[in-house]
Amino acid sequence: MKISREWLSDYVDVPENVEDILTNLGLNVDEVISSPVKGKIVVGKVVEVNPHPDADKLNVCTVDVGDEKLNIITADKNVRENAYVAVALPGTILSNGREIKAVDMRGIMSEGMMCSLEELGIEEHSDNVYTFDFDAEIGRDVIELFNLNDVVYDIEITPNRGDALSYTGISREIAAKTKQDVVYPAADVKSDVTKTEELVKIRIEDVEGCPRYAAMVIRGVTVKESPVWLKRRLMASGIRPVNNIVDATNYVMLETGHPIHAFDYNLITTREIVVRKAKKGEKAVLLDEKEYEFSGIETLITDGGKNIIAVGGVMGAHNSGISDNTKDVLIEVAFFDPVRIRRTAKVLGIQSDASYRFERGVDPNDVEYVMKRVVSLIQLLAGGTATKDILDVYEKKIDPIKVQLKKGKIEHILGIRVPDGEVVDILERLGFSVEKTEHGWNVTVPTYRIYDIQREIDLIEEVGRIYGYDKISSQRTLIWSGIGGLNEKQKLRREIVEIMKGMGFDEVLTFSFTSSKKVGEWNFSDRETLTVSNPITDDLDVMRKSLLYTLIDVASFNFTHQVRSAKIFEIGKVFWKDGEELREEEMLGAVAYGRENEEDYTDKRQVGFYTFKGVVDELLERFGIKAGYERVEISGFVPSRTTKITAGDVEIGFIGMVDPDFAKRYDIKADVYYFELGINKIEYLKESKPKYRPSPVFPSIKRDVALLIGKDVQSIKIMERIKELGKELVEGVKVIDVYKGKGVDEDKMSVTFSITFRSDERTLKDEEVNDLFEKIISRIEEEFGVKRRF
Repeated sequence: MKISREWLSDYVDVPENVEDILTNLGLNVDEVISSPVKGKIVVGKVVEVNPHPDADKLNVCTVDVGDEKLNIITADKNVRENAYVAVALPGTILSNGREIKAVDMRGIMSEGMMCSLEELGIEEHSDNVYTFDFDAEIGRDVIELFNLNDVVYDIEITPNRGDALSYTGISREIAAKTKQDVVYPAADVKSDVTKTEELVKIRIEDVEGCPRYAAMVIRGVTVKESPVWLKRRLMASGIRPVNNIVDATNYVMLETGHPIHAFDYNLITTREIVVRKAKKGEKAVLLDEKEYEFSGIETLITDGGKNIIAVGGVMGAHNSGISDNTKDVLIEVAFFDPVRIRRTAKVLGIQSDASYRFERGVDPNDVEYVMKRVVSLIQLLAGGTATKDILDVYEKKIDPIKVQLKKGKIEHILGIRVPDGEVVDILERLGFSVEKTEHGWNVTVPTYRIYDIQREIDLIEEVGRIYGYDKISSQRTLIWSGIGGLNEKQKLRREIVEIMKGMGFDEVLTFSFTSSKKVGEWNFSDRETLTVSNPITDDLDVMRKSLLYTLIDVASFNFTHQVRSAKIFEIGKVFWKDGEELREEEMLGAVAYGRENEEDYTDKRQVGFYTFKGVVDELLERFGIKAGYERVEISGFVPSRTTKITAGDVEIGFIGMVDPDFAKRYDIKADVYYFELGINKIEYLKESKPKYRPSPVFPSIKRDVALLIGKDVQSIKIMERIKELGKELVEGVKVIDVYKGKGVDEDKMSVTFSITFRSDERTLKDEEVNDLFEKIISRIEEEFGVKRRF
């Protein structure tokens, strides 16, 4: 926020080192900006105006600047004799960086320049030379007259300090530090006998979005340019002057921190303000002359409930703004919910001065003062008579909060003893009410600070920063080091990350939020979805109950950006609702699609179920966990390529191929595989020490068999049964080929199994192995209803 030193001095005596004071108070001054206008600019009186003899578009003016008369050439045909103007003498540098020099313009010397307000840095754009609307003293210093030598402080305000987004807020900080009293501007309103409710009605339907709405009407105003002093202050604070009505609302907003809006009263045809929630799909053209479509979360200010005249707390509509023809104005001072304003501004893509303040929290209880202050300023600038009272509808009252502050806690936290009187003085100067108790104080927090002051520690921070952290002496702190290091859970996470990276996967981090629409379309978990009460955006309105909801977005983003092969994983929490209980669990999720080894152009293999399953096997075996697999049907996954993962009686997770129809919804035109494992279950099942297995001494014998199996038979079950039947002599079983085609019925497939036989005690004989092999395969054919192909 930009703060003018000259304007700030209206409320408090500004110390010379104010930038250091503010920075030490936590309001960091990023930059001290001096006026670019340098040199000598004086008041001059135009004595004579003649056309340039050699240029139709130029006039030659004789201007009296006090100690001499100068010839000044101008292209502004509106300059008249006897006009008082601001004359920049040679050597002067204007706001645009231009240096004034005496120049020959077609045979006549121009010995200076008559300035516009733009060139003085008081307006953003000017069409004409500025002429004083009063008889200014000839030769008077204009830089001094208009305070053009003012200094502006660009202050970084943290998001929790909405109370500091105003001149009075900054003044309050300075006053507390330097032990002054803030001078608040008077708010004297000239009113008639007409009550506001006789001219307009107010109805709040969206109470959550707008707990309070107040209005007054001023009749008989004259819309015109604002005086120079007001324009200059607005420009110094980063706001473009518009007209005296709008400028008055912006001025008081900067002064108090509370945004205000002015409507043309005669354009409110129903004479009723209805505050309601937007309907999805509604549209309106706002003051920036752009049309916006509403999503349904916005709070709208309407004329009788139908015609939209403003988006509450964000921006007014084009159809109700102040124009040169406006005679009567309706002033709005309201309080809007900060969360709703933040979401509205983000959805609409609008960052206005009003939304910037409302989303950080303004004082809901300063409405009466703000209203009287802005009305009195408008009457000063534009005339008019106000209604007798404020029509104030306060549907959901917001009260100050009380926090207990203990004496001993202050010294314990800050490390120094702050005198009791000093504590009370600091808090009271910041606007807190303090009541003494046996062990400390009961502190009432004003509503302009309830957003960041809610606990005892917050009050201690206030005492510390105003009293001065520089008063806390440095001391050597002795800390018993202990053993430290990572705990077992952290070690497990780190080891999983290293294993996954070693297998070619990249780690990603995603939000814990996802879209209810996405969950509704693809609800593959029977867990109850946990809804977010105040989502950041509409498409992040529920908590994820599987990592796949966010990992699939990452995969989609990469595929649509020409990354045709990817392996990614994440360790993160999932959330769900179990009756009235809220549950969360840490999971490992991984997604893979595309080529198995993209770095090797000779390797044409694509990611498949068995290679992806090998990742799970390798990971779990590293922790001494023997995985089991059992086919399962999960919505959105291919049934024949989806299994749950178990270890004994414990279900660890699942692995499967995403249904191609679902993959296409995310613009992924490739087979997508996903697995999810519970971190807590891996931690529970893992062996603390790996088992030692000596290298084999005796040779192995292998036998292969191709079985014709139906689609309802699971290969994994056959492999498990072979191991059971072979007992200690079957060392391993794996699938080495799957064939579908000529010679195989359509409802079957040929699966080739390779069985490894080995004894730890002796060398096996071929006859012994052949006999055992035949017995095993015969039992498999009998139990599973399969036949040997060869």
